[in-house]
Amino acid sequence: GTYCGLTIRGGHVLMEPGTYFIQGDPMEISRKATVTAEGVTIIFTGAGSYLRVNDQARFRLTAPTSGDLAGFALSETRDTSSKKGKKAVVSRLTGAGRLSMVGLIYLPTQNFMVSGAGAGSQSSPLLQIVANEISLRDSGLLKIDFKPGQTSVPVLIAPSREARLVE
Repeated sequence: GTYCGLTIRGGHVLMEPGTYFIQGDPMEISRKATVTAEGVTIIFTGAGSYLRVNDQARFRLTAPTSGDLAGFALSETRDTSSKKGKKAVVSRLTGAGRLSMVGLIYLPTQNFMVSGAGAGSQSSPLLQIVANEISLRDSGLLKIDFKPGQTSVPVLIAPSREARLVE
């Protein structure tokens, strides 16, 4: 479905498998909410569309294993970048928010930030990130245990055991 933003505060939410378009506003998970999404691709579309996981919330996302979007967990369309001359959109984990994901985060025009005790606690076998910028600040943590043979989610970018840092 298509949603003009999506806010989940508290409680436990189970997302049905499929593709979710978040249009023009953020997807925010907060206030100790727990969201579980298996076989799900979330696509951000339109300026102002991004992800926030904070306030001790938990977000467990596993990409689909088949179909056109197999392997994509989070993605964006070309129109999510901010207007010319403005700062890039920032998807972030903060305030003890936790993300556990299997698949590809593809946000090439957005910055991906982990800060303030936010964590990408990755004991799952596959997490790949394409972002304009990846930032770890304060006590933010990003841990990846890359073992793609332990999941049926396809690897979309051939691993090369290297990181590329751009100033």
